[in-house]
Amino acid sequence: NKMMAKMRVLLALLLAAPLASGFTIPPPSSVWSKLYQRSRQSALEASTQQAVTFICRDGKEVTEAVDPAMLSDTLLELGALSVTCSDRAKGTDQETPVFRHHSHSPTWRSDGKGFDPALPRIDSLGVADETEWRPSEFWQETLVTATLPANWDVVELAELAQLALGLDEALPFSVSEVPDGIDWIKTVQEGWAPIDVGRVLVCFPWHEAATLMEYGFPGTTPDGEEKLKVVLEGGAAFGTGEHPTTSMCLGWLQSTPTPGGECLVSGKRVLDYGSGSGILGLAAVALGAVQAVGVEVDRDSIEAAHRNAAANGLLFEGFLPPEELTEAPPEASGAHFTRNGLSSAATPGLLPLPGDPAYAEFDVCVANILAGPLTQLAPTIAGLVRPGGVLGLSGVLQGQAEAIFEAYHPYFPDLAVTEQRDEWLLITGTRS
Repeated sequence: NKMMAKMRVLLALLLAAPLASGFTIPPPSSVWSKLYQRSRQSALEASTQQAVTFICRDGKEVTEAVDPAMLSDTLLELGALSVTCSDRAKGTDQETPVFRHHSHSPTWRSDGKGFDPALPRIDSLGVADETEWRPSEFWQETLVTATLPANWDVVELAELAQLALGLDEALPFSVSEVPDGIDWIKTVQEGWAPIDVGRVLVCFPWHEAATLMEYGFPGTTPDGEEKLKVVLEGGAAFGTGEHPTTSMCLGWLQSTPTPGGECLVSGKRVLDYGSGSGILGLAAVALGAVQAVGVEVDRDSIEAAHRNAAANGLLFEGFLPPEELTEAPPEASGAHFTRNGLSSAATPGLLPLPGDPAYAEFDVCVANILAGPLTQLAPTIAGLVRPGGVLGLSGVLQGQAEAIFEAYHPYFPDLAVTEQRDEWLLITGTRS
């Protein structure tokens, strides 16, 4: 599609060029180079940006339809800074989940193995649609929005797109201004609300006291227990607790094995395998764990977890995976590809999990990763839990449970699904 879009754009530029006497048509590479240089220079010179939105209609409904994918590629080839596609009916009862991979879809397989293309689609009125489902399908009315430098001629852009796509007339469009000087990462992050899971309130540095009070901090839970706050920095390595798997793990760490007793991690040594930003390990320490250790393949995440620990005044140690994982065979996948020697050399101070007793035989291990790595890591993770210690696994979909049970049952005979949210599972067991 991208190559076709580029060829059509070049053709449009050639057709639009004034063929005056003596005019020499430059080679396509020259045209493309000049167009690219012009677009990038304009982007640099523009102090503000504008958003241009086109409406594309489904080809099954409208004869003169425009493929949103082709229009998107064309706009990008013409120099758009970004392009997004969205449902024009978003937020209405006509909104359609064209990808339909979520568990609430009527076409979700009952065995939890995902979307079943053999089942008929169900439209917004509950009527079965027997037409063939195509993975590249867009909405009946798709909004294609391109971000451009504010000094660009939008009419010219629409005319070039018309020529490139072979349309009889230019597509109608609307224009809106993109505010200048916005840090979009910060803007998105500031839209995150605190995450309230039992006693633990996960928040971010920009949340003010008034916001936290709305979530009961400072204060107590309905059971009279003190509310705890864990502050996480935003960034690429963050994990907030908002995802069902992290939320279930946070709830499990707070569970009480015996009625009226202390929570699961109180006075215990806790291992968070796949620790990310450190949210689970930090929550464990806040809940009374005497030691929290994290294992993570991503160096940036380990450093972020250490910063989060310092900001919260909590003791948390993050390590790369155990050294023996670096000796995995070449055909291994997932976490086994990590080369700790290279990783620790690239980031001084980050080391593999030590092999001494201080970092073995943990009372509690929580691993919120994905089913593939969890299956491969079963012997390693089981070897880090003491006999009688407990394990909590998540990041596992309902249809993946069988593989997890097969991998962990030899070490945790009482393994069971403890909780399920949507298609996500929390699986727990006791080390034999």
